[in-house]
Amino acid sequence: ELFRVKPLRAMADVADCAREAAAKGYTALKTNIIWPGNPARRITQGRTGPHDQLATRDIIDQAGAQIGAMREAVGSKVDICLDVNVNFKPSEALLLARELEPFKLFWLEIDNQDAEALVELRAGTRTPLCGGEQLQTVRQYRPFLERHALDTIMVDVCWQGFSASKKVADLAETHEINVAPHNYNGHLSSFQALNFVASVSNVKIMESDPDAVPLRDELFTVLPEIKDGQMTIPTRPGWGTELNEKAARAHAWQG
Repeated sequence: ELFRVKPLRAMADVADCAREAAAKGYTALKTNIIWPGNPARRITQGRTGPHDQLATRDIIDQAGAQIGAMREAVGSKVDICLDVNVNFKPSEALLLARELEPFKLFWLEIDNQDAEALVELRAGTRTPLCGGEQLQTVRQYRPFLERHALDTIMVDVCWQGFSASKKVADLAETHEINVAPHNYNGHLSSFQALNFVASVSNVKIMESDPDAVPLRDELFTVLPEIKDGQMTIPTRPGWGTELNEKAARAHAWQG
């Protein structure tokens, strides 16, 4: 209710979310593994329940049912990404990736600090891999690029900075690897990611988060322009938007 979206009470609601994204013109959508209900739960950065980084049969079956429902909802023309964060050892993620191969994921997104482990995971499945949002600077990314451990490198422009992010993208280009901005944040992060997208030649796709509390739109002087699921590159000075300081003070954190 706070986010102005329908709660996920049943798998049909999850399928409806996928249909909504397609109806708005998005070419791809990203999800975690979700158990609809009251309340719904999911496996994400904060994790949901103890599973010791194991892809149990319950988890694999749930992922298959969910991705199957979403694929049926949007057909073959809309891509689906599944983000499992740090929640599975690569050998366990392999079980999940193989199970989901029939649904032709755009990518399975996984975070892991061991490039060699991801090389083995990538070699064992036809499901493309994405990762890297937790890495910073070319020094940390280099082993993953040199070993071609991932199909797409995720780069968090907001956290590591614009110039560092561009260096990572440029190094990835020399290894014939595409990048994707990690952008599960607010409008300023979107503008930073858009400037990044405009400045490098090897972008696969750009992430954005369309669902948020209403006050987010009050905090900036210019909002991202989205048409048919595509964000417009800003042309104004700086990032292309400014903080609305009056609105920010009005909504200052009181906790």
